[in-house]
Amino acid sequence: MPPVSEITFISLNIERDWHYDRVIPFLKDIHPDVVCLQEVLDRDVSRFNRELAMQGIYMATSIADKGRGTEALAKEGVRSGNALFSRLPIEESGRTYYCGCSDFAEVVPESSHCHRNLIWAKIIFGNTAYLFATTHFTWTRHGETSNEQRRDLKTLFGNLDRLGAFVLSGDFNAPRGREIWETLATRYKDNIPPQYKTTLDQELHDTPGLQYVVDGLFTTPEYECRDTKLVCGVSDHCAVVSCVERV
Repeated sequence: MPPVSEITFISLNIERDWHYDRVIPFLKDIHPDVVCLQEVLDRDVSRFNRELAMQGIYMATSIADKGRGTEALAKEGVRSGNALFSRLPIEESGRTYYCGCSDFAEVVPESSHCHRNLIWAKIIFGNTAYLFATTHFTWTRHGETSNEQRRDLKTLFGNLDRLGAFVLSGDFNAPRGREIWETLATRYKDNIPPQYKTTLDQELHDTPGLQYVVDGLFTTPEYECRDTKLVCGVSDHCAVVSCVERV
C-alpha cells in the first residue's frame, strides 16, 4: 500500500480532441488525484470536469488552427490551452502568460503566434499543501534551441521562483540532452526515468520515429516522485504517470 501522503498524478498532451476515445477511459481507469493536460480545447473543459468528477483551471494559448483537423475549429474560434484538474480541494490557483501577451490580451491563431502560459494550483491533501504547475513551452521545428526559447525560459524561471516549492510538468518542446531541458534539470530534479528515450507515441504521433523526451516532470527538493512511468497508446504523446509525495 502506498503511503497516505502520496498523490497520484498524470501529465499528458492530449492533442486537442483527436484521442478522446483513448484519453478519457485512460484517465478514468487510473483515477488520478491531479491531472495536467496540454492542448485542451476550451469548449471541452466542462466535459473533463464532468466525466472525471474533478474541478479544474484553464488558460488558452492560441486559436486552435494548427495541426491536423483544426480548420473547422479555427473558423469557430475554438481555443487550445493548458488545464489542471484535481479531485482534491484547490486552496489557491494562478494563471499567467510568460510569452506573447499580457493576461488580458486577445488570444491569436497559433499559426501566426502562440502565447505560452503557466498555470498552477495549491492542492490540499490531508493537512499538507502541494503545488502543481504545468506549461506548454515554446516550440521549434526540429527541437533545436532558439533565442526565443532562451528568452522565454528566463521569464518562466521568474514566474516559478515566485511559487517556491512545486511540481512542474508539461510538454516542453525541448528534447532532453539539449540546452533548454538541461538548464531546467540544473535547477530542478528531472523525474523522467533515464531508460526512456522518447515521450512521443510511435504509433499515434504524426511523425513516427522521433526519439525525443520532451514531456517533463520536474520537482524542487520538497517533493519526491515514485514509480514514474510513461504510458503509450493514449495520445500522440505518452502520458507521464507518477506518485508524488511532499517530503
